[in-house]
Amino acid sequence: MRWHSASLRYGCVSVAAALVLAPLAVGAAPITPAALLKDLEARGPKVVVEELWNGAGWDDVLWHVRSGDAEWLRVAVALHAGTDAGSSETLALALGDALDRHAAAVLRIVAPTFGTGEICAGPDIDHFVARDAYVAALDRRISAVSAIGEADLAADRASCLSSLKEVRAHILSPDGPFS
Repeated sequence: MRWHSASLRYGCVSVAAALVLAPLAVGAAPITPAALLKDLEARGPKVVVEELWNGAGWDDVLWHVRSGDAEWLRVAVALHAGTDAGSSETLALALGDALDRHAAAVLRIVAPTFGTGEICAGPDIDHFVARDAYVAALDRRISAVSAIGEADLAADRASCLSSLKEVRAHILSPDGPFS
């Protein structure tokens, strides 16, 4: 569970943040990648990430990042410099989920900033109660990355596949987390 301490540390949210984050409120129009990128440029990733993390916006951003949409992948890259601990981990997991949908775009747009180690570490194990379900999700991800045919992504593809297959071997080992 996140500790919601932004109001204690920073008092009221800035007017600019309120204008950018207001669309995340129930019934409001959703935030756009362009608006978020503009806010990141104006106020910096640390401030924006902290406000999103401590407010209702972080999960919404992660949902969009998981889509693998190129604009949201660029938002993830811009957010990266402002993340730490939980926000960094959840952003990397969302990018890993995006591999299932648009693996080539994830490697092209995100791998130069994040590296393949973070985004190709396998699905969030906390979301699975059975080894077979986890392995099936991992196999879908391996299949999506394997299907990348662009020559300029060959090195990242190979690195990502190596990481994913290593995770798979560990999950299936006698010492794996489901054993």
